Amino acid sequence: MLLVILVWCVSSYFELSKSGVFYHVGSCSSTWWMYTAMEFPALLAVMVVITWLSMRKFAEKKQLTWQPDSGDIDWNIRKVVLYPLAAMAAGILGGLLGIGGGMVVSPLLLELGVIPRVTSATSAIAVAVTSSSGTLQKYLLGTLRWDYMLYFMLVGVVGTFVGQTLLNYALKRYGRQSLVVFSVQAMLILAIVMMGVKGILEITQGNSDMRFRSPC
Repeated sequence: MLLVILVWCVSSYFELSKSGVFYHVGSCSSTWWMYTAMEFPALLAVMVVITWLSMRKFAEKKQLTWQPDSGDIDWNIRKVVLYPLAAMAAGILGGLLGIGGGMVVSPLLLELGVIPRVTSATSAIAVAVTSSSGTLQKYLLGTLRWDYMLYFMLVGVVGTFVGQTLLNYALKRYGRQSLVVFSVQAMLILAIVMMGVKGILEITQGNSDMRFRSPC
């Protein structure tokens, strides 16, 4: 959890600094580009540290004749390279397309062999880190819509409670962890279809401009 908090602090610091929360930073100014350029290597360094710690801890446990349980990640070179790259891709897609990082992290963890219920909980933590950082930034900038936030928070809490309750009931009754996998797959397919339909409608109705523009 300390490492999760570290990621949250590093990411929030650079984003808030670029937004001019601490002191005025002009858009696309030299200071703005400096913070933008520093954010990637800083988070990359944190990622390397977390990866190294995971590998070292796993190696130490193996030396003590510890045997991985079902769903424990057997850290090897392939997974050490695959997981950070996929997590980075999830962050980039989340920033560009506005999709939840959990949509990419969940299938990745399933690919690594993690138990579906653990995958669901881990993805929720990852989403909480990014969403709380963004919420703090919007609040400090004075652009947070409290009515929208409270409405979607209520919908999210109710939806999570109902979905988790039904899923727990189904798991206890049928004992099939694949139900979690199918749920994640269904949400991915639904999100892809809805994003595609929305994009097509915006283009055909003239509400979307697909031309490239300057980031400034």
